[in-house]
Amino acid sequence: MVAFNGCDKQTTQRNELAAKPEANAVAKFHAPQDESQFIVTTILQDVAEQLFYAKERRLPNSNQLAITIFESASSIRGRPDYELNCQFPGLPGVHIPLHVDGPIWSPAIYQESIAALSKTLELNPETNSTADDLQLLRTLTDMSAVTMEKENQRVSAALRQGIQDPLLHEESALLLATLAIRDHAGEFFDNRWLLCRVTAHLALARQFSASRQLGKNGLVAEAALFVLMNNQTNALSLLQAFSKDDEDVVRWTRSLRALCTSDYRELGAVKDPTPLERISHFLAFARVVNLDVAWANLSKKEQQIVDMVRIAMTEGYCVETGHELLALALPLELQEIASVYELRHQRQLKAVELCSALNALPYRSFDENGVPCVISWTHSSRNCDCTHLFACSNMRSALPRLVSMKGAQTPQPHTPNSFRRFAGTTSGQAIPIFTVRCKTLTLGFGTHSPPGRHMIHLFEWQYPISIYQ
Repeated sequence: MVAFNGCDKQTTQRNELAAKPEANAVAKFHAPQDESQFIVTTILQDVAEQLFYAKERRLPNSNQLAITIFESASSIRGRPDYELNCQFPGLPGVHIPLHVDGPIWSPAIYQESIAALSKTLELNPETNSTADDLQLLRTLTDMSAVTMEKENQRVSAALRQGIQDPLLHEESALLLATLAIRDHAGEFFDNRWLLCRVTAHLALARQFSASRQLGKNGLVAEAALFVLMNNQTNALSLLQAFSKDDEDVVRWTRSLRALCTSDYRELGAVKDPTPLERISHFLAFARVVNLDVAWANLSKKEQQIVDMVRIAMTEGYCVETGHELLALALPLELQEIASVYELRHQRQLKAVELCSALNALPYRSFDENGVPCVISWTHSSRNCDCTHLFACSNMRSALPRLVSMKGAQTPQPHTPNSFRRFAGTTSGQAIPIFTVRCKTLTLGFGTHSPPGRHMIHLFEWQYPISIYQ
């Protein structure tokens, strides 16, 4: 059981929890009262589950693990304090204060809390951890969804056997950070869930390391984390300290610096750049110069890279470029979805299964069988990552020209999961985003209405499904 509680109802909620013993309660969720509490809760819940798995080699039942997080009365604006109460099965409860005195996604914020939870479970740092290996850094410069899925399966399988290996948590964080770098969803962009996952893995990597230090994989993932949270100062400080002797680290350093500053000049001078460097250069150039010029400078082969199309669809472009993007977007997205699905499920994705596959609900660090899984299929299909939800990016940009409105406003309790932002409107049944009507694929678009009104504006655009077949 996990209960989330906010600061404005502390007394009432504490009394409710005291009146209903955890062991006899049905799993009950209280929505976090603000975004900061949502982030802290998500990270610590992820960490607690992984620590319990490290101890017992299984996940706790829904009513065995009790976590309550309150905002402390001593909190001040911009620097919240929290009180964490955690009850592992058969063990004394632990009360831990948490002071958010830095960037809320900084792994350092959570180290003391994780150390206390590890002590409760009698988990010690790993003494026989795997040696620092840069193969994943080199492989991920490919920026291919197929490559990422292969590495995801490798790291996930290794975690099932050695979840206390710090290198595996560094590699998990690097995979998730790369996933977030590939997220270009325009108005639907929301990488907070991925940032929470990266933070949890990096904090665990330090906890399980005998030296309490990160290796090169972890340091690159941490720099990417600060870039992704738009903390430019800390990101550049980390990048400045990176070794210049290892070519793989140098390639990541150049790319992350360009993503952080939008200064494309360093990457423009690189001979034989990797896909990571080409994509980073394209994004930086499009942001500070012009998307149409950046697109025209790409070779035909580079224009077939799905990441380039995603980036272009989120920037302002002319009519001519728009027609080119429209012809490329869906075929490339569907090709990537099919490739990752086949790798994951060992069979081809049928056209009639496309909608249900894309509507799958996400989960955290464990799959439906309760074993570690860094990137689940639901993460890929639902959260705008390696098989980027094209309704959230590509077709959003084509919407003004292609959408036919089927009905203006439909009252609903919340937005569809893929478009859901933290707003406290999470009750009710999820609305399917993808449905099949005859031989067409119908894309439904949801947007928030004005604050205080739980309404969704539904739009539909039908695309011949034969493009997938």
